[in-house]
Amino acid sequence: MRKVSGFFKRLKIHKKIMLLYGICIAPILLLLCIMDIWIMGRAVINNIRMSVENNMDVVINQIAVKTNSMRNCANITVMYFNELDFLRSGSEETLSDLARHNQILKKMNYASSVFKDVDGLLFVDQENNIYGITPQIEEIWQEKDRSELLWTMQQHGGEAVWFPMNAENSITESKSELTLTMGKNIVDISSGERLGVLFVTLKESSLEELYSSLKLSEHSYYVLVSEDGIVVSSPDKEEVGQSYTIKDMWGEDRKIEGYL
Repeated sequence: MRKVSGFFKRLKIHKKIMLLYGICIAPILLLLCIMDIWIMGRAVINNIRMSVENNMDVVINQIAVKTNSMRNCANITVMYFNELDFLRSGSEETLSDLARHNQILKKMNYASSVFKDVDGLLFVDQENNIYGITPQIEEIWQEKDRSELLWTMQQHGGEAVWFPMNAENSITESKSELTLTMGKNIVDISSGERLGVLFVTLKESSLEELYSSLKLSEHSYYVLVSEDGIVVSSPDKEEVGQSYTIKDMWGEDRKIEGYL
């Protein structure tokens, strides 16, 4: 202690001032530096979070537009098909198969021209005749066993039925295309008679286009997950259809209505 005291006494006055300044001010500067780093870090994190939330809001709204287009396309097709008397049982209107096909296709083309987000349309009448918006869609439908889809629709009334995103339910021009499929029973508005089933599809690639350009870093990407933890859309197609629990994604259990 005496050596330190003697050393301090031998210092010139300006060096004493500098030493005392360093001892008193250095911890404050260090503390300010730490606080500045912490504040800047929090600001960066908040900016990233706000960017993610804004991106999510935009994408979710665009997804809602596409799914609403599917619903509206089905609803307007119900109205169009109610104009076709030959679909009703006991109808006295007699038409050739080609004429029936052309009239049904004409109505579906009207609907798809209004709702361009829809990627595929197919109608199955009460006699199991197939009417696809393109010949390729009709061929792909007939290549697979669709009895489960039709059976599911028979258990429902006029409400829309959503099927999982997969290639098995694909009603597009590619049998391997991942699609989101919605089914709706076509019902006679006046009598309630079931006239057939309409299937409306949206390609998974159409959903991916909405968020594929959004990235937080070189190694990050967005994934669209349903409220029950099923991956609906992802740049990694092997992930689509897989099930993730809330704990898998967040590391803890929490109540969430949906994720992107």
